[in-house]
Amino acid sequence: MFTGANFEDNNMQTQDRTAAASSSLIPFTIAALLALTVWPGLANAQDPEPFRRDDEVAGRDFQYNELSFLHRFSYRYRPASDWSWSRHRQGYRGTGGSVRSDELYVEQELRKRLELDSSLFFDFRHRVSEDFDGRYDRTLTGVGLRLRDSWSVTLLADIVGNKGDIDTHLETAWTGEQHHLRLALVLPDTVVNSKGDVDRYSQAPYTAFAEFGWLHDSGVEYDIWFNANPHTRLERPKDSLDFAYDRYSAGTRLRMPVGGTWWLHADAAGETSGRTWNPFPGATATDLNDRSLQRKHWELNAELHKPLHANVDGWIGLRYFRFEERDRRPQAPLVNGSITLRETMAHLGVVWRVRESVTLWPGLYGQFANSRYGFPGNPAESDNDASFRGKLAVPIEVRFERPAVLTINPTFRLDDLRFGGANVQFEAYF
Repeated sequence: MFTGANFEDNNMQTQDRTAAASSSLIPFTIAALLALTVWPGLANAQDPEPFRRDDEVAGRDFQYNELSFLHRFSYRYRPASDWSWSRHRQGYRGTGGSVRSDELYVEQELRKRLELDSSLFFDFRHRVSEDFDGRYDRTLTGVGLRLRDSWSVTLLADIVGNKGDIDTHLETAWTGEQHHLRLALVLPDTVVNSKGDVDRYSQAPYTAFAEFGWLHDSGVEYDIWFNANPHTRLERPKDSLDFAYDRYSAGTRLRMPVGGTWWLHADAAGETSGRTWNPFPGATATDLNDRSLQRKHWELNAELHKPLHANVDGWIGLRYFRFEERDRRPQAPLVNGSITLRETMAHLGVVWRVRESVTLWPGLYGQFANSRYGFPGNPAESDNDASFRGKLAVPIEVRFERPAVLTINPTFRLDDLRFGGANVQFEAYF
């Protein structure tokens, strides 16, 4: 087992086995890279993302610009830490950083499994995050049972005061020495129709989730997952609307040797979703006609890592990001508009282990962005802009005796020579 505190030692040992396995991995390499380009998905999620009633209907209360995604990417966890957490998600990790003068980007996750006896366990999961529909926090508690042949089944719920808002999660998982499989079914707002809530579902929401991971002796690691929120219909009489929703996303990521001492880290991300707001049957409201939101998003990040010295590794990478949104929501911030953000980013840096407990991993990020804002009802507000922005991040990582890491990450804008915001991260395994 490896944790964030000893991931690099495992990585070094794995590199010694690379050359002998390279030829046998050629077919897998081709298949994995094809998977990365055929169906991208949110590579960082790796958990079911169910329907959130208020967020999906009202929409996010903040907007994106070109800097929004540059800031978020420069506040990322180090790739080695990401892989370690995905394999041993027991403990706490959090990152927070400034993205505007009045706005923080925040991600937090706390997970703990307590063994009650040889077959029964208690599971606790708390997550604070954001997606394109807004910010959210979710707390799941439940119990699980270990079955034969490395299988387990877990029942969890997002317990809140309003019974109509309770989500039920049923999950089954299989864990082998080098593979894992997880399947989940989520029933959001499980009893909302029977508990007198003002909202009612004519087509109840559910989420189907699947995840598969593979770890090869040579050091190849591969994850793929899929999240589906099929067609949902919500009746909201107080607003005279009939709301329809669907959302699909999938993800894949890869870490593997590519010859000699080079390593490839690649992940992809994407989503397609739609929402419509229609007048409630029998209502006289006309301002809801043709109200909808259509969204498409995908991204691909690939980077090469190579040891440069006994205590220094280097990396160079390329990222492509595309976000499209046609927004015709009632009282939408874009007011019958559309937004398309396209970004190509080159990034490079080093990971310098200054001493056993201190690591620096400064990075340069150069973003070439093209944004297009269209307002058919108000052409004067439409805009098409191409720009370049650069950023320097200087994360300082401090490790403690307990498997825990604190990272302070000051950043600097290179395109206008000023402070670019600060980011703090903390990770602890327990």
